[in-house]
Amino acid sequence: AWVLHTSAEPVTMPVPGPGNDHAGQQTTPIVVDGVIYFDTPSGGVMAVDGASGAVKWKWQPSLEVAGFNLATTRRGVSVGEGKVYTLSGGNRVVALNKDTGAMVWAVQPTANGETLGGTAKVATVYFDGLVYVGTNDSPRSAAYALRASDGAIQWWFYSAYPHGTVFTDVNGTTFDAG
Repeated sequence: AWVLHTSAEPVTMPVPGPGNDHAGQQTTPIVVDGVIYFDTPSGGVMAVDGASGAVKWKWQPSLEVAGFNLATTRRGVSVGEGKVYTLSGGNRVVALNKDTGAMVWAVQPTANGETLGGTAKVATVYFDGLVYVGTNDSPRSAAYALRASDGAIQWWFYSAYPHGTVFTDVNGTTFDAG
């Protein structure tokens, strides 16, 4: 048996750095080929050997190195095509090499030049070449899919009308549908 204090572990990617004392783990780990992958409380991602508890890598972005900051509260990563998919600051979706933790790509998905909404508090889902993301804290409640190989957006939809969209029902009642 082993115990690991995820926040206290030093950062290995993209630039080595110290651990911290952040707490509040809110992620669901995923295990692939004996390696546990999960989001850390401070906004990074870790890969841990499931048998020994040894840290394989710990990725944590910074504005100086990656060009964007981390997003703290996330609910889980997904794994596919040799990559770990997570979320980061600025509503970015990030793909990391599952063996090294090196960043493969990072994108800020948009539709017609507009953001699709907040992604800080959700988990990614990988299936059959696509990475799926649902938004939170956004007025339109979007969902979208990215191509896993390069992060290119494949489709999106909104589940709500924009605020201010007014309808009148069959009884003559007018309401804001957004």
